[in-house]
Amino acid sequence: MVEERKELIAPIFIGGTGRSGATILIRLLSQHPDIFSIKWESQFIVAKNGLLDLVHSDKEVLKEKYKVFRNLMDSHWFERMVNEGAPNEYKAGLCANVSGKELDAFYTKLESYIDDGVDLNSTELIRGLINILFVRATQKEGASRWCEKTPSNILAIDELYRIYPNMKFINIIRDGRDVISSIVTRKFWPVASRKEFPNTLRFRGEQKPELVAEYWKTILEIGDKLASALPVKNYYELRLEDLVNRKEETIKSLFDFLGHHPTEEILNFNLSKSNPGRWKDDLSHSEIRRINEIIGPMMKKKGYSI
Repeated sequence: MVEERKELIAPIFIGGTGRSGATILIRLLSQHPDIFSIKWESQFIVAKNGLLDLVHSDKEVLKEKYKVFRNLMDSHWFERMVNEGAPNEYKAGLCANVSGKELDAFYTKLESYIDDGVDLNSTELIRGLINILFVRATQKEGASRWCEKTPSNILAIDELYRIYPNMKFINIIRDGRDVISSIVTRKFWPVASRKEFPNTLRFRGEQKPELVAEYWKTILEIGDKLASALPVKNYYELRLEDLVNRKEETIKSLFDFLGHHPTEEILNFNLSKSNPGRWKDDLSHSEIRRINEIIGPMMKKKGYSI
């Protein structure tokens, strides 16, 4: 593809509880010629020991923190093997969209800031570092903005807004019972605990249905609180079920928020793999009863019936 350099506009961030449809959503958005969708969760911005943690570190420990950050970037965020050793193993991470040359440029710039004692918490500096990794890939595709999905973005809405004041943030929400069913089945926590939110520290270890119910409710509560400080033009709440059941209306509303016109490919995008209502088969009657007691008020707040 011939590289077309367009003037870039602020990016799109997708966040949520995880297992809520972010992958389907970013594939939908990727159908638009002006939106470059980063294939995998980038993670490195908002994850524990990620870029935001690094730039907030005290100068006394900054170089040690950078070693941890770089090790995680090299071993996991940039390139990681999934299903290693199995016939269906594959590589995931930033390597799908970012070259080693761009990663080296990112490291060089960041290390120069650290060596020179520059204040890393500058919004312009952080934005410039992130752009080193994403801008060229966006321009190469002839797009005008990039879109990134990491569930933990929901815990950093305020920080992402500080860095990109014109960003568009989409909080994708799914019936809590379906999210709980999916997390319990896959046996992992999509959003890592963060010290900034002590009430998330209990979400580790075994994924018991009642604890995952508390997780779903808590992550959405934090998201609601952070989003309440954003202008309406920056934040959009999207229910997966609306995307599936009221497709055309929901897509047009979403793209009006983003400032793009939906294409025919987007309006005809296949959403059949969203798997709504899986909880009815996966959860027992007693589990459903206990879960509803925990998430009932939040379900109603988000427009679901129980």
